[in-house]
This record gives sequence, structure tokens and C-alpha cells, in this order.
Amino acid sequence: MIRADLHCHTCYSHDSFAAVDAVLEHASRRGLTHLAITDHDEIEGALRARDKNHGLAVIVGAEVSLEGGAHIIGLFLERKIAARQWREAADEIRAQRGFVVLPHPFHPTSGLLRGGVDEELLRNVDAIEVCNGYEPASRNESAARLARERGLPAQAGSDAHYAVDVGRACVEFPEASGELTTEVLRQATRKLFGPAQDLAVLHAADSNFRANTAPQVRKLLPRALRNCAKKVNWLRVRRQIERAAHEPVRKEFHG
Repeated sequence: MIRADLHCHTCYSHDSFAAVDAVLEHASRRGLTHLAITDHDEIEGALRARDKNHGLAVIVGAEVSLEGGAHIIGLFLERKIAARQWREAADEIRAQRGFVVLPHPFHPTSGLLRGGVDEELLRNVDAIEVCNGYEPASRNESAARLARERGLPAQAGSDAHYAVDVGRACVEFPEASGELTTEVLRQATRKLFGPAQDLAVLHAADSNFRANTAPQVRKLLPRALRNCAKKVNWLRVRRQIERAAHEPVRKEFHG
């Protein structure tokens, strides 16, 4: 059986301090066999994780920041994606024989479908993330419904920016083993799992603080203290997550 978290971040993302080793340790502890590291616009953390691996098969990916703030994910990459329009980004991903994923499609700031369903876009992605560990149930359910209606493969990922979140959402392929390939992602029978404890409100508050309040706070601080303030907040939220999350950390998601 393959059990994979297909969306997570490390300290190579601008909004995470999660060490690569800590991310791998949590993934291994939670019974994952595969982990896709999808840092924002960067693959260095994933390449380092692939070298370390901790007994896991690491998939090199990236969550690409597009013009307007939306995101798209490429998996099985060897190079960073430079494009900032979704069509060109999808072309770059496929030029590397990669796999194009539409993450958290209805997120109000970073979802590519936040303004409505785009049929051309849906014809040009390989899968939809329908179970995101940071999204509320209503948006995950809408994504799952869209994937069923369009016949697109469903994916799940924790979207972890904190190591403690890794593996709280994942996808199992009960009949597959060994290498996780694009064909498995497209065709294999799967079960999806989402967080057993709903921390979407906590994560939304953290995201809102980082987007709106933290920049104003950092303007008031000397340059040398800005990154320190950012890390203090990150550690504060990590403690909140650690207090709220407990075993079992995931449950089956039916959408």
C-alpha cells in the first residue's frame, strides 16, 4: 500500500520554519510511505529531503505563486517553475514530465477557482486537491464535488507549514506499492483522509495574522528583529497546534 501526503512545506517556503528533518520525522512517524514537498516557488527543500529521505520516498514539487495570488502545484520536478500565469506554469511542469495539481481551488485568496469555475483550466490540470488539511470542510466538499463532476482524480495533502501537521491529510492507494508514479495518481483506486481535529479556524487566523497584522508590526521593528518576530509567531502557533492535535490525527474523508 502507498500512503502519501501530497502537499506540504518546509523552511524553504517563505512562510514556514519547519526543518526538513522534522518534516520527514513526522511523516515517517505517521506511517507515510511517500511525501511530496511543495515549497512556495522553490525546490531546494524537496531536493534536500529526497537526499535525506528517512526511509520515505520524497516527491519533488513546488507550489507556484501566480499573478493575482493564486497557486498551482507541480509534482515530479527537477527545476523551479518560472512562469506566473497558469497556462505557462502548466506547460513548464509538463515539460519536465511533471503532474499538474489544482490545490485548494476555492480558497478566497489563493484558489484558482475563487472567482468561479474555469472549464479551460480544468481541462489542463491532472488532478484536483479535494482534501486540504488547512481548508474548512465546506470548501473541501465543494472541491470533491467538482472533481467527481469533471471526472478528475482526487488528491489530499496536509498543506503543512508546521511539521506537526504533516500527514494529517493524505491519500492511500491500497492496491499500489513501490514507486508512486503519475499513472498511479491518475488511475489507482484510492482512499482520502483528512484531519481528525478541525484546525481550519486556527490556521485561517494564523494566515490572516501573517498577511495583515504581521507586516504592520514588522514595519515598526528594526530590520534585525523582523525575522525574529516572524519566528516567535510561528512558534506560538506551533504550540497551539500541538495542544489541539492528538492521535488519531486523521480520519477518512468522503467528500
